[in-house]
Amino acid sequence: MKKLNRIIPLVAASALMLTACSSTTTSEEKKTETKPAATASAPATQTPEGAKDIVDGEEVDLATNTRAQDPDKFPAAPTPPRYVDEHPAPKEVPPHGEELVMLAKKMQEKNPESKEGLYNILKQSGVADYTDEDILWAVNNLGVDWNEVACDAAIAYQKLMPHSQRELFEILYSQPASFTVDEARYAVKNAKIDWNQVALEWAKHIKEGKPEMSDEELYNFLVQVGGPEYSPEQAKWAVEHLNQ
Repeated sequence: MKKLNRIIPLVAASALMLTACSSTTTSEEKKTETKPAATASAPATQTPEGAKDIVDGEEVDLATNTRAQDPDKFPAAPTPPRYVDEHPAPKEVPPHGEELVMLAKKMQEKNPESKEGLYNILKQSGVADYTDEDILWAVNNLGVDWNEVACDAAIAYQKLMPHSQRELFEILYSQPASFTVDEARYAVKNAKIDWNQVALEWAKHIKEGKPEMSDEELYNFLVQVGGPEYSPEQAKWAVEHLNQ
């Protein structure tokens, strides 16, 4: 009985020591437990004002996604060589040369065409038995100013659908219009076209399809690269006069 009385306190003491050790270990584990590092979200990047880049040889304002609208600097994509430039007209008047000149002039009065465009129409129409020499001689001897013809064509295209200067330039030098790059550039600079009014027509067209578009959104669309690319002045005028 005396031995049992001695053992009980020893067991109790041992249990207390184990409990204490366990508590200490748990406490130490909590202290040394590593917490996962908080991941900081990257701040939203904003293009600094004035940042520029070169796209297709032109300087683009990255903050506004716009570029200068100077027709003299519009880049021209490569186009196939024009047939009329690679095949000179015969020096001697061919059998039907004079007759074909009269026909070509009448055609030009209805629809102004480039030299290449007129050649293609005459060639494909199969009018009478005109030879290639007849047609080449005729389109080279119309006695017209092809720059002015390009201006007339530019106005005709605008009547079909409003285009910005850049859009119209690309239409004029590309197929099937096929004016030269210089003729197309001359036309968008000198044709009697009210570009503010053209921008307004475009703005109305866009607004009809998206009436919820704000004035700011509409302005940004009109000037941005990849859009119509009107000048900032033209786009501003269009938005201001949209509801007048």
